[in-house]
Parts: sequence; C-alpha cells; structure tokens
Amino acid sequence: MRQVITLKFLVLALVIAVLGAVLIWIYSNGDSGTIEAENLRRVNKGALITAIGIDSGWKIENGRTRENIVLTLNDNTVTNIAPRTIGVMTCKELVANKCVLLADMLGPAVIWFAIVDADKTGASTKLTLPGLVDMQDGGDTGVLANGWMFRLATPTIRNCSVTTSHLRDFINRYAGKRSVSTFNFKTDEIESVTCVTS
Repeated sequence: MRQVITLKFLVLALVIAVLGAVLIWIYSNGDSGTIEAENLRRVNKGALITAIGIDSGWKIENGRTRENIVLTLNDNTVTNIAPRTIGVMTCKELVANKCVLLADMLGPAVIWFAIVDADKTGASTKLTLPGLVDMQDGGDTGVLANGWMFRLATPTIRNCSVTTSHLRDFINRYAGKRSVSTFNFKTDEIESVTCVTS
C-alpha cells in the first residue's frame, strides 16, 4: 500500500496551524489601538450645560433617550435632544454647570450625544478627556479609546518632558491611559495632549 500523506506534509501542516493560531491570538488579544467602525462616534459640539428642561420620565434606556430634554449651553445655544436619540450619560448628577454635552450634530439635530462630568476648574471653557489612541482623516481627527472622535487643532500642542517629533509619535508613546487630551469648547477641537507620569 502506498503512503499518501508524508511526514513532511504533516510537519508543514502543523507549522501552518500553529502560526495561524499565534496570529489569531496576537490580533484578538493585542492592544492595537484600533476600534471597530460601528463604535466610532464623531463629536463636533461640546459645551457646558447651564440650564436643563426635562420631560417627566426622561432617561436613557438601552442606549436611547426616552422622552425629550432641552439643554441650554454656555455657548448661548439651546439644544433639543428628541426621544429615541442614541446617547450615554456618565455625569453623576444632571444639574446645571456640573455636566458637559458632547454631541454629533447634523445642523440643529443631535445624532448622538454624551453627557459627562464637567472639569472642576475651567469647566466653562475646556474638558479633560482620555488620551488619543489614533488619528484619522489625514491627522485632522483624533480618536479616543472609547471610539469618540474629535477634530484636532492645528497644531495640537504636545505637553511632556520627553520631546516627541510629531503627534503620531506622541500617540505611539502615550496612547490611552498614558496621556490626557484637552478639548476646547470655543473651537470644538482637542487643543492639546499631555503625557501622564506615574
């Protein structure tokens, strides 16, 4: 009887299977800084909430609003968030001057929003956010680890005792929890990034 499968074939198949398993493990467990496209949320408006008009029964349920909420912002605009709008709220206490609205706007309509805690100092002009993990749109857009995308100032100021040659170099060294980003309400841009030393 002739042997169809040779020892060399079995060894080659085993090597390919092991390499494939290693590559799958690396890509599924590695911290590549990439975010699935469906989790990306563009933020093109940010401001301190100075007054709140809220319908009875308003809440966020399964990632969407229930009932209507009207927010007066410190940029002298009023923003209505309609029922069934996609959003999140991490602000501990929804009261004036303690929370910030971050939103993806299409004209006056809110497509997506987040209500987050305001900074304790400088709350009316800036918000401290986590560090960047990526850039898109030719370096015009910065991406946070949670998938929130912000326009970047030109230039985006890099604050760190270690010199970095450009913003991509800074992100490669200080992505995520190793840095913080500062969002400016007046320009609706991340104006600076600062490395965090432990």
